[in-house]
Amino acid sequence: MIEAKDIYFSYQRSALPVLRGVSLEVKDGEFVALLGTNGAGKSTLINILSGFEKPNSGKVFINASDIANMPAERLARVRAVLEQSFEPAFDPTVLELVLMGRYAKNCSLGNSDEDRAAAVECLKLTGLDGFSERRYSTLSGGEKRRANISRVVSQIYSDSASYKGKNLLLDEPCAALDPAHSLLALRMAKKLSLRGASVLCVLHDPNQAFCFADKIILLKDGKVCASGNADKIADKELLSDIYGAKCAIIRTPDGFPAALFS
Repeated sequence: MIEAKDIYFSYQRSALPVLRGVSLEVKDGEFVALLGTNGAGKSTLINILSGFEKPNSGKVFINASDIANMPAERLARVRAVLEQSFEPAFDPTVLELVLMGRYAKNCSLGNSDEDRAAAVECLKLTGLDGFSERRYSTLSGGEKRRANISRVVSQIYSDSASYKGKNLLLDEPCAALDPAHSLLALRMAKKLSLRGASVLCVLHDPNQAFCFADKIILLKDGKVCASGNADKIADKELLSDIYGAKCAIIRTPDGFPAALFS
């Protein structure tokens, strides 16, 4: 479970706040999508929820524990984070990259049979089985994104049925991915939430959020301006205001709302 209470943050004390009184909750087994325009504060919020940045005020709790008081090793075992970008300091194979995520579990180089088996399973989740020996530098942008999703999931990977108590923060997982692989990544994240994980996912496409999210949070100017399920957020006036483009709402054959911008 992830909880933020009244988060304020600015990069310089004298600067205008990037986040202004943000509160949210992602329950066990819940997939929450975070939407907003560029500069709305989404990535900054992910960094604060992850513990990478400290808020000027407010608190973040993971599994009911204040992350400000959690040792890094303990935090790493219960939450994993997909950053907007990640470049390793050397040129690993894809398998070596994914094994980096296992360090949080055992604080070793992650070369046990168990770790290697977990890494292979995580590559299968993103459709990269067969890429284990490829060098990271030889991958396309989309393949690198998928490899990093595998790395992050390997950090909290479990071969048991339950992911309860595990927390996954994904900052634009679909960046550089084609439609088919975007769906693969989102279905994987949804599967983990159905098995008990708390999943918070930054998305740019409202329609992806409408299809996958149990709850959608809209950020504007560093504040939560709306929160609710797809039917509540799929409001043409609300989305037109958020994105600064005329919006129409239709229904897909599957019954999901879809936003069309012009």
